[in-house]
Formats: sequence, structure tokens, C-alpha cells
Amino acid sequence: MPQTYDTTFKELFAQNFVALMRWLIPDVKSYEVLKLPEELPLTARRADLMVRVDGRASGRSPRLPSVIQIFDCQVQRDPRLPRSMLTRAVLAHDLYDLPVKTTLLALTPKAVVQARYVFGTDDDGEESRHSVTVRRVFEESADAALKSDLAELLPLVPVMQPRDGDQAGLVHQVIERIVERILADEKRKIMLEQAANFATLRLPRTKVSDIVQDVLGRKRIMIDPLRDFPLVRDGYRKGIREGKSVGKAESVLTLLEARGVRVSKTLREKILACHDPATLDRWFKKAISAASASELFATP
Repeated sequence: MPQTYDTTFKELFAQNFVALMRWLIPDVKSYEVLKLPEELPLTARRADLMVRVDGRASGRSPRLPSVIQIFDCQVQRDPRLPRSMLTRAVLAHDLYDLPVKTTLLALTPKAVVQARYVFGTDDDGEESRHSVTVRRVFEESADAALKSDLAELLPLVPVMQPRDGDQAGLVHQVIERIVERILADEKRKIMLEQAANFATLRLPRTKVSDIVQDVLGRKRIMIDPLRDFPLVRDGYRKGIREGKSVGKAESVLTLLEARGVRVSKTLREKILACHDPATLDRWFKKAISAASASELFATP
């Protein structure tokens, strides 16, 4: 299996993070997404999700104090991670003056860390520790997750454990459910990309691609989440970030070509000659499923 990088999976995971709050904290009633100050180094403040969970009364018990909950999603082993999580917890506590809880979402066995990190001792030799809740997502029940009514959880299910041990069959189920349950085109495409990429943490990429193409072929959906999206994402975002229309135009062409859609010289020149961001955005979205290059220019 090819090496995987946490930055890719963190990005995929972050797209649905807030929507997954009912899974992350099942009894949450109200919360607020927080961020550490922008002036801090990125490595010090880059938690995948940080929320303030409001305290609430339970029966006759008094109202509980609010807490800050920090979540980090991890795929690979990272020896520096315990220190990074400690730094973020200290910064959050200092900034908001609230108790802090840190949860590591381990998507593979390699990502698991010790629940307690010792960072110092006092004069009596007592250890100073930062405690972390390690949630072994890769050991959680895929069958239970599939019974959930939380559609946003579907892309993450392929990293979980099916009762029958049939990981390929699980991926089949997940892809089919996303296609059947998610009606909005853009959301469905994003979730298919997430599910396909997360599935590669359990199965070889070629196997995942075969499964995805089998399901989407039967559903007549012309998109390959493992091929089309990662190939154009960086170039497209670079065009957005730098404000260069040529970056967006080239991404439209790259996506069409990756999907096997022929682009004539005339249409290629027309796409590259466009400098209107809104038009290029519209063409890019159409290129995801267009059967021909001319469909990009059709009136909506």
C-alpha cells in the first residue's frame, strides 16, 4: 500500500468535522467552534477541530462548567504529536481560561500514542502529565456506524472494522449508500472522494478503485474519486489562492482529460482565454460529470 500522509487525510476529515459533532460528542447540546490566534505558528495552533462545549445541568445536578474540546485526526506515527497536543492545550487554556480536553482520533494502529505524556517533574519528583483520550477509530464497529442516521459519517466508515471482516464488502456498501442517500451532486462527489481515500487505509488503492468503479459504473456516474479529484485539487486551489485564472482554466482541462473527455483545439483555446473567475468555477463543476467538453458551455 502506498505511503499516506496525514495532511491529505486531515484535509478530507476537516471537510465534515463540524457535521460529525453528534458522533464525536454524542450528548452535545450546544458548542462553538474556536480557533487559536493567527499570529501563532501554524504548527502550534493547527488542531483539526477545537470547540467550546457549553456546560449543562443533569437532572438535579448543578450546571457543569464549559470546557474546550480539541480533536486531532492522525494516520501516521508522529513522535512529536504528544508535544504538539500539549502545546495546543496550554495555548487554548491560556486564551480562553477554561478546562481543556484533548482527543486523538487514530485512523490506523500506527497513529496511536500513549494516553499520558510526561513533560516534567517537580522538586518532589512528581510527574507533570498531559492526558489524552485516544479513540481507536480503526477498531470501532463499522456495522454500528452504518446503522447511524448521520450521513456525514459514511466516508469514515471504511477505516472501521466490519463484523464479518469483509473490508471490500464494506467499501461497496459505503459507496452505494453515498450514491443513494446523498442527492446533492457536489456533496455526493466530495463524500465519494473522502470515502475512496479513507478506504485506501485498509485496502490497496487498485482494489478500492475497482470497487468504486464497479458501483459507479452500475449507477452510471462518470467520476473516479481517486483519480479525478486529487489530480486537479492542488492546481485548482493554487489558481484560487493566487488569483490566477490560468490556474483554474488549466485545472478544468486537466479534469476533462483525466476523465477521458476529448477537448478540441478550439475549445481548449476558449477555456484558456477565459479570465472570469465565476465562469471558470462553473466550468470546473460541470467538468466533473460532463460527457463532452461542449457541455461546459451549455446554458444552465
